[in-house]
Amino acid sequence: MTEPNREPVAERLSAREGGTVTSLASTANARGWGTVFAGTLTGVFRSDDGGRSWEPTNALRSPFIEAVAVSPNFRKDQTVVAGTTDSGLHISYDGGEKWERRMFWGEHPTVTALAFSPLYADDETIAAGTDGRGVYISDNRGQSWNGYGPELADAQITALAVAPHSADVLLAGAADGGIMRSVDQARSWSAGVGMPADATVLAIAMSSAFQISGVALAGTEAHGLYRTLDHGTTWHYLEDFPDNRPVNAVTLDAGAFIAISGNQMWRSMDGGDEWMRNRLSGARRASLLALACAGDDVVLAGVNGTGVIRSEDGGWTWASSSAGLTSLPVLDLKPSPGFAAAGVILAGSATEGVLRSADGGRHWTAVTDGLPASTVNGLALSPTFAQDGIALALSADTLAHTADAGRTWEPVDSVPPEYPVMAAAFSPTFADDGLIALGCYGGFVLTSSDAGETWNVAQERFRGSAVLEVAFSPRFAENGTILAATTGEGVVAVYRSTDRGASWSRYFQQEGAYHWASLTVPDAEPADGEEFFCLATGPHVLRPSGTVVGHWNALYPSSLETAIRSVVASLDFADDNTLFVATSAGVLRSSDRGRLWYSLIAELDGVPIESLAVARDAAGGQVLLVATIHGEVWRIDDPAAVPA
Repeated sequence: MTEPNREPVAERLSAREGGTVTSLASTANARGWGTVFAGTLTGVFRSDDGGRSWEPTNALRSPFIEAVAVSPNFRKDQTVVAGTTDSGLHISYDGGEKWERRMFWGEHPTVTALAFSPLYADDETIAAGTDGRGVYISDNRGQSWNGYGPELADAQITALAVAPHSADVLLAGAADGGIMRSVDQARSWSAGVGMPADATVLAIAMSSAFQISGVALAGTEAHGLYRTLDHGTTWHYLEDFPDNRPVNAVTLDAGAFIAISGNQMWRSMDGGDEWMRNRLSGARRASLLALACAGDDVVLAGVNGTGVIRSEDGGWTWASSSAGLTSLPVLDLKPSPGFAAAGVILAGSATEGVLRSADGGRHWTAVTDGLPASTVNGLALSPTFAQDGIALALSADTLAHTADAGRTWEPVDSVPPEYPVMAAAFSPTFADDGLIALGCYGGFVLTSSDAGETWNVAQERFRGSAVLEVAFSPRFAENGTILAATTGEGVVAVYRSTDRGASWSRYFQQEGAYHWASLTVPDAEPADGEEFFCLATGPHVLRPSGTVVGHWNALYPSSLETAIRSVVASLDFADDNTLFVATSAGVLRSSDRGRLWYSLIAELDGVPIESLAVARDAAGGQVLLVATIHGEVWRIDDPAAVPA
């Protein structure tokens, strides 16, 4: 809900276009103006102009899209389905405005492949392949699903195709299992002959005249391209296909087969006997992952890391076509303590290492040199970052260090490799004590009193749970308090040390097998000797009850389906009692220490938020910086202000 009479103003500072496109599905028409859906690592995007421009659809339960498919009768039924990692199948009957999640026999398995029957308007059939649960079929427009065929009960399905003439006939590709064929709508399956039994099939395309010709192609990960001439009973290796690398996608356009292998694209006009290579150059030569035909001679390709490219001449020439496709996630956002003067922000990204902005978030420079991996999950800045330029980056479970405000990085070799790092924090008195704390897998907290030169391992093993977050009290110089949030044993717990990390005790716990946690410790006077702090995990925000010392309330700022990704406190918390949370459905604010929550900004309602940070502006006011799952960065001025 929206707080009464509150109308905060938000500004979108930046949105970088591109990202990895894992799947494409099109409602092609002769003019090339069909609706196209793109599955990405941050959700499903929609184009209504044949792939020229894009906009995100509403959020799904999981943003990691494995497959997307669109109804052949889309203009009338507006039906599109998306398969996600660890969150099952989602279906929309209004073109992506709203999504409904479907169960497969009480489970939400990873859905890796999808296919509509070409006769969907009549038979209402959709097929879904899963990772380890075989193939499921719906014959009632996706309302309910049934799994058949013991032959595929445990199979990891990687590709699916439904015959143009009958939904009874399906071809399924499996990881390390070759091609399987069904002629009774997935009730029973038989293995195709001629393909290696351990082949991983990445793509299947049937001829539009499959009933008559029996022609289909199958691309594999390590065994090249195969063709069948008898409806999938036997398969033959195409020796004339000129590339042996993984064949990631195959599609059919106006009677021509198009296949992509690595960073090359090939076309055959004779059912696969002879192939011609299309030319790709420059940045477009990244790995190609998906294909779709968006009209007569209009072809789209999904690219690893850089979005979509588009051809209007059947694939001979290409141009970038990612306008509005913002799928470059920002995972963490940390403004410099000197933000008001310099406008410096560091951000951890999913694919581009550390992003650095020197103008308040409007422009960014990606830095990857010296980082263990291109994914940076978290950052920690020295409290005197504006003077010393010191920060830590969490990348591939290891640490990297900068001493020039993020311009260059180098690995921190002093942390033993047996301690995979999940969290890092600097002491508020770092300039004096050089104290850093790390949270690690396996139930370890490491501390350093010499700015990371050497490390001490806490005696407390935190019951073997992964330490997701560490946080220092703002009054650390007085109380020596450090907090650690852990997950394991089916609970999320908070441990507390009041002697600068020498000893620890479990403070409280919350049931739930959640894989993330966020702690905030506002700068406020302790009440009844207890310092106020909040923990966000799962759909909860946990805070002290305010009546009984040591008792905690688990509150739900939104629905049980909404994940609370992080919690941050106002810089003036002692006066305004304000907290903010990043959720899978927008930004929420509480002005009463977490008891009641309201939507902060309508423009971000329904948008998955990855990170929040609060900073001072030049006038001394507060600025809330927001990073969305799509990689957008927003600024909200005076976010703690409430109506008079």
